[in-house]
Amino acid sequence: MRRIVREQRGSFAIPILYMVILLLSLQLLAFAVARYWVQVIREDIQTKLDMSSMASYPNLNLENLAETASVTLETAEAKKTFESVLAKQLEIDPVTLAPLPSSPVERLQIDKFKIYQSSEVPARLADGRMILHSPAIESQITVHIRLPFLDRNFPFTFHSVTDLPQTP
Repeated sequence: MRRIVREQRGSFAIPILYMVILLLSLQLLAFAVARYWVQVIREDIQTKLDMSSMASYPNLNLENLAETASVTLETAEAKKTFESVLAKQLEIDPVTLAPLPSSPVERLQIDKFKIYQSSEVPARLADGRMILHSPAIESQITVHIRLPFLDRNFPFTFHSVTDLPQTP
């Protein structure tokens, strides 16, 4: 009888080991899916930030283009256009910047919207890069992205420098 008990002593260890390996594998798979999902959302938000900056182009003031070969941008109108297009693309309320239910964004904060006019170029950006030849729009936002399967949100900062259309 002792020999039978001794031989069956480790029989529960193998299924438990398989269960532990299975649970760890499922957690690793869930982490990989979450990381991929966040990366896709980040790329999407970066593209939408760039497109929102480019949406300010219709606010170009071309009155002096023939004489000085330079363009200027109406800052207040350009910022209003930027905010409204960004709100529409990120599915947030344009007035309160509160997210709509279908939005992956938990909270949005516009950190910077600066237009470098022709007279301000060349200019050095905060990260050390230079704007050398043409006017540009620099924008920076902080977005808190919510994960649908976790009860947490994660802040990410997005930065965009968009050159204005070249003048002859």
